[in-house]
Amino acid sequence: MIADTTPQLLISAPAGIKRLQLLNQTSWTLGRHPSSLIQLLDNSISRHHARIEVLQDRHFFLVDLGSRNGSTVNQQLVSTPVLLKHGDRIHLGQTELFFEQSLFLPENSTADNKADIVMLHKSALQGKIWQELLLSQNLSVHWETGATDLKQDIEQRATAQQLPTILIIDVQAYSGNLVSFCRWSQQNHPDISVLLFDSTQRQIALDERQKMTALGCIDFLPAFREPKLLDNVAGVVVHLNLAARAFQDRTLRQDKLFLALRNLEDLLQSASQLPVANVPAPQPVAAAQSNGVTAPLPEDMQDMTMVTRQST
Repeated sequence: MIADTTPQLLISAPAGIKRLQLLNQTSWTLGRHPSSLIQLLDNSISRHHARIEVLQDRHFFLVDLGSRNGSTVNQQLVSTPVLLKHGDRIHLGQTELFFEQSLFLPENSTADNKADIVMLHKSALQGKIWQELLLSQNLSVHWETGATDLKQDIEQRATAQQLPTILIIDVQAYSGNLVSFCRWSQQNHPDISVLLFDSTQRQIALDERQKMTALGCIDFLPAFREPKLLDNVAGVVVHLNLAARAFQDRTLRQDKLFLALRNLEDLLQSASQLPVANVPAPQPVAAAQSNGVTAPLPEDMQDMTMVTRQST
């Protein structure tokens, strides 16, 4: 049920899904040309269309290389480097790819794939902040997608005796009725603490917080104030203390917390220095002829998503 810690790229192909593990390198070029490490035979893709960059060993960014038809992540055009999160849907030309990186374990962990914390976030950056802060406290994290049925997921974890201690739910990512879910969780799994979070708001109204805490939630928190996280460390400590409260035998390690915040600021600084391509407006894929009939694909490109790995 719980996925591997290995980051992967899933490429949709006519024959099914091709999985590509993103390991042992700091960048991968995606494009139609054979020199691309990930070659995609799709005539709507540029020769060197996009690149995946890895920062600090585990943060993955998609960079468009000025491609003719553009790149999108979750239907948003990529004009600057985009931080990827688990479940992101990527389109390069007519090729669809999915990014997976769901389970995060602290260094030197001996965990058996059981997550201390399950979280659901819409914002990659806000979710990454939570992820890194929790890892700094030696907690394991499993990142779910917006398509996850949380009730079903929790029941499956209960059957496997792998219930998390905390659920951290970004209200922007949850598509169901949160009031109903919180009531259900309190009634059926009272040992799981639920912490609500809004990745788009800098302040949560008092009546909203009171409404959700009355249902048994720990609290309802606003977004972290990035990018200057260390300038707002008091708010960060409040957030993390609320999560740590669910672990009765755990004391907040502030030295590890400050190191994580410094690394996050360094990450944002490094990301800002990634090259930004001059992305043109997307052109129609497979341009139509003057008689209105779409030109056929070249014979050697009709299998549009064959993937090859070049030797290194």
